[in-house]
Amino acid sequence: FSRIVVERAGLLFPRGGDVRVRYGYAHRQFQEYLAACALVATDAAGLRERLLQGLNDSPGAWREVVRFSVPRLADTHGTDEAIALVRALLWSEDQRQDQPQEQSQDAAATDAQLQAIAAAGLALDDLRRLLQHRSLAASQQADLADAKAHFDRWYQRLASEPALAPRTRLDLGRIAGRLGDP
Repeated sequence: FSRIVVERAGLLFPRGGDVRVRYGYAHRQFQEYLAACALVATDAAGLRERLLQGLNDSPGAWREVVRFSVPRLADTHGTDEAIALVRALLWSEDQRQDQPQEQSQDAAATDAQLQAIAAAGLALDDLRRLLQHRSLAASQQADLADAKAHFDRWYQRLASEPALAPRTRLDLGRIAGRLGDP
């Protein structure tokens, strides 16, 4: 089986030169998707905390894991759980913003915050696309609209920051455009 996956499908590639062959994923998104599936399957109750910790520790590496986790959570645990996760990601950034930080940690905290907001925005867009043909309760529609409004407020606040890197501004603008630019 592993020979077929490596040689024909190209999903994995051999890594390392030691006696025992190890494999890596040919594309990082395979790894991110499988990580999201594993997190949802094994620790749905602690998913929010685990994703927030990952975004805090390594924002760029966890952004897509967050994005893949939300639709997976909707499929396995229901729409309400997925909406709650997106909202929790957005609201947790409010709490982080209110905490005092040392001067030397400002850049890292800002990058983690931007990645968390971007991840939540992308996850919200994916969730809305997933749910567009499903019948939603009024409370679910209100929660989705509230999450989008919260992302819009974050986007407007961050986009007006003069120190924001042009690439990051563009990235957030694209996400806002996908959600319906405020």
